[in-house]
Amino acid sequence: KFYKDEKTRKKTREKFISYDKWLASLKTRVYFEKGNDKNKKRILQLINKTNQMNLSTRRISELELNKLMKNKNCRLLSCKVSDKFGEMGLVGVVSFKLFSNKIVVIDFILSCRAFGRSIEKSMLLKIIQVFKKKKINKIIFKYLKTKKNKPCLNFLKTNLEKEKNNTFIYKRNTKFISPKFLKII
Repeated sequence: KFYKDEKTRKKTREKFISYDKWLASLKTRVYFEKGNDKNKKRILQLINKTNQMNLSTRRISELELNKLMKNKNCRLLSCKVSDKFGEMGLVGVVSFKLFSNKIVVIDFILSCRAFGRSIEKSMLLKIIQVFKKKKINKIIFKYLKTKKNKPCLNFLKTNLEKEKNNTFIYKRNTKFISPKFLKII
């Protein structure tokens, strides 16, 4: 069903001159929830199989995922997406560690069937929301280059400030515009 819905999405794309108008027509909704026993299997699958939109392409065991979920200084969020054509399911994972003055992103992962629709921007926005509540100074993304994760690098270059080498940051007072055509829940 996911693939059938995706084919329908792509077919409707041809009817729009503007990519943004097509995205707006989809009425996309992005849902975030904490990592839990119900979504753990899919989160683990995304961490261990996703290559292109993946900050570090690290691979972990279920035991390591359980430790991450229980760590009081870490947050693990799953990202589900739906639009007028149906559910895309759980397509993204964000995990990060909270420090007194910064957030360090551990995982920033989005399935290739979902990126390019600004879902990745909603994931960044979710981290920024935590950032603002905690009154932290910056968010740090440490990009680990692989043969396949250049789409992640392109996203970081476009949306964040490069600090050094492959480290990108979001600082307090940086403007970040949320995509108007996404409803983030």
